[in-house]
Amino acid sequence: MEINLLRLRFHALTCLMAILWASWAQFLSAQEDISFDIETWLKFSSRAEQVVTNQVASDEAFLNLQLQLVAWENTAQSKLQPTQAEIARATSRIEALAGSNQAEEEQSRLNRLLNELNGTLSDAEMRLGLITDVQQVTNALIDEINNILATRSRDRLYSIGPSPLNPVHWQETLLFFGSFFNDMFVSLSQSLESQAQRTQAWQNIGVTLLFLASSIFIMFFGRQVVNKAIFPLLDHNTPRTKPLLESFISVFNTLILPLLSLYLFYWAIISTGFIYSLSLILIDALLSLGVVVLGVNWLAREVYNLIISKSAEQKPQAWQRQIFNMSLVIGWILGLDVFFNEFVNYQGNLPQVDVILSYIVILLGGIFLFRVARILSTNMPELPNKDDKRSPLGILISLLARVSIIVSVIAIGFGTAGFTVGANTILMATLATLLVVAGYWFAMNVFIKFYFTMCQITESELLQSWSGPFTIVIGLINTMAFAILLLYSWGYSYAEIGFFWNSAIQGVEVGGQLISLEVVWVFLLVIVIGYLLTRIGRVILSQYVFPYTKMDQGLKSSTLKIVSYLGLGITLVIAVSLAGIDLTNLAIVIGALSVGIGFGLQEVVSNFISGLILLFERPVKEGDWVEVGSTSGTVRKIAVRSTTIETFDRAEVVVPNKDLMAQAVKNWTLGTRIGRIIVPVGVAYGSDVGRVQEILMQIAKEHPAVADDPAPGVAFMQFGADALEFEIRAILTDVNFMISARSEINFNIAKRFEQEGIEIPFSQRDIWLRNDYINIRKTS
Repeated sequence: MEINLLRLRFHALTCLMAILWASWAQFLSAQEDISFDIETWLKFSSRAEQVVTNQVASDEAFLNLQLQLVAWENTAQSKLQPTQAEIARATSRIEALAGSNQAEEEQSRLNRLLNELNGTLSDAEMRLGLITDVQQVTNALIDEINNILATRSRDRLYSIGPSPLNPVHWQETLLFFGSFFNDMFVSLSQSLESQAQRTQAWQNIGVTLLFLASSIFIMFFGRQVVNKAIFPLLDHNTPRTKPLLESFISVFNTLILPLLSLYLFYWAIISTGFIYSLSLILIDALLSLGVVVLGVNWLAREVYNLIISKSAEQKPQAWQRQIFNMSLVIGWILGLDVFFNEFVNYQGNLPQVDVILSYIVILLGGIFLFRVARILSTNMPELPNKDDKRSPLGILISLLARVSIIVSVIAIGFGTAGFTVGANTILMATLATLLVVAGYWFAMNVFIKFYFTMCQITESELLQSWSGPFTIVIGLINTMAFAILLLYSWGYSYAEIGFFWNSAIQGVEVGGQLISLEVVWVFLLVIVIGYLLTRIGRVILSQYVFPYTKMDQGLKSSTLKIVSYLGLGITLVIAVSLAGIDLTNLAIVIGALSVGIGFGLQEVVSNFISGLILLFERPVKEGDWVEVGSTSGTVRKIAVRSTTIETFDRAEVVVPNKDLMAQAVKNWTLGTRIGRIIVPVGVAYGSDVGRVQEILMQIAKEHPAVADDPAPGVAFMQFGADALEFEIRAILTDVNFMISARSEINFNIAKRFEQEGIEIPFSQRDIWLRNDYINIRKTS
């Protein structure tokens, strides 16, 4: 079967795959090796200057020329440093050999060597001149091409065409499609009547029937076959893997199978050999319509289900259902726009036909976009204030809803006035932007869900510790991919996206430092790898090293923190070095600002240094019972800036590390948990002090928290104003039980004193009033 017979035009299985692949292909084509010599450059530059001067080439031709110019510029940039180094080496060798005096035979060899070096130097200087010329000419031509393309785009955007309100133009549009379909049927009839076409179709009947049967089978029975073949296997999997497999099966059934069925049906029609010219335009338009509708409707359904699953009620609200239904209609509108675009290049097409087709899309798209935006702006919460927190995605959706209302009104108004090109551009770009935002949010949720599902399946703490770097890396990759989609949605072609990508890789010079995508990716990659290696080191120490040592928990925690700080510090230094970032210029700025910053950050620096001292000297450890000023509690966390203390009221107090170093800190559990408790006791005057001492000693010894060595003691402290004052002084095996031990001892004392008849006095005062006036009144 001949290739021209099949006409297998792969549009894309999905919009994302198509755009990514096309932009990557354009980028690779711009990076092809070129013959970097003067003759080739002069021919290419002369032709490029002529094309730019004439300004008659198409936009696609200008973009391709721009990519070739970028390829020349990249090649010149890659040869610049080696050429400069070669010139420096040759010059230094010539200077070193020029002043030496040798014998006649040696001098002859030396002269030959000098001639070779001079020739090498001449070639290198000529190559350096070519590099300089290439850089100057390519930069100038690229700027001119950008200006030409910007002017053309602006002119198209502001151009006014025939009015879509003129009934004559609608009649011409109907006549155009009538003529198109009439010519198509005539052409198809001639093809069917052709003996050669029928013979070729009969030869390809096997392929045609295979494609057709496969398409019909997948369309009507594909889901049942997949469900019957795979769902029984889910019963043998753990509950953790079921959601992941079910999600994959859902995507396969709702997107991949319908697209595959559509393409097989398309190939079945093409393989007959009867489809060409006008009928091929219609078939391609229908294929594009089907791909867009299936893709947009699938995305709308998946985002809708994801929103419902994340809601607290697990049930759709009325406005969410309305948005979902209108999103399906918008998918058909986008497909209709793609369908109409297939007829733009048809030779029988008229400008007024393009206007009417664009106006139909503008009117339908503007109406449904306005309704969706109104529902979103009405039901979404307002923008956050001081007491309300919203996610960045919620803020973005609210802003897009308000912008969409304005865009829909402007698009319908401008389209009605005749500015159909500009109106169609901004309307389709806005609709595509909403789809890109929805797709970005959906893709991030899918990737994160997949990662955490894998963490649950493997039960790996190492994978769970990598969740932060994984989210960052996936976010960056996802952002770049959907940024390409966003550029495409705003009308940029594959060539322009490839040019932007190439410019990002080439980079821009800022303050003498080249900032490129390669530099950024190398820096971020080293940071992520260093972070992962640091976390791996922490896991190895905590799980495989520390359990076999006699280190206490505080020392283990301090060691892990020090390993983390050292690992991240070394990672930052290596990342800066490998990325080629020159810190010489920054050193001057930092030196100039260090004095002023020092005054503002002296407290932060002081706390940081104090935190390092705490981690190394360890006068305070996590889990210690400390008293700092009026704060008493357990140390929960020691960071480089502050220490968190949990009080006995379960309140967390953040104490700057500088205060722990500058103030007196009472650490009850620094060296050991043994501590002394003092329980004061008062008895009434007249009590048997010997018996009191005996009872108190017995109570202290019987308490389980009191240590036997040293033994507790009872001291007769003094004759108080109201009682004979004693103190129980005992050593506790664990000072953390001081309050409970004191309470239990007091309970035992009260019970025993009551049994022994020993009185615990309370304060008493006799008040005498001396007033002669009162006494006189009483006697009288």
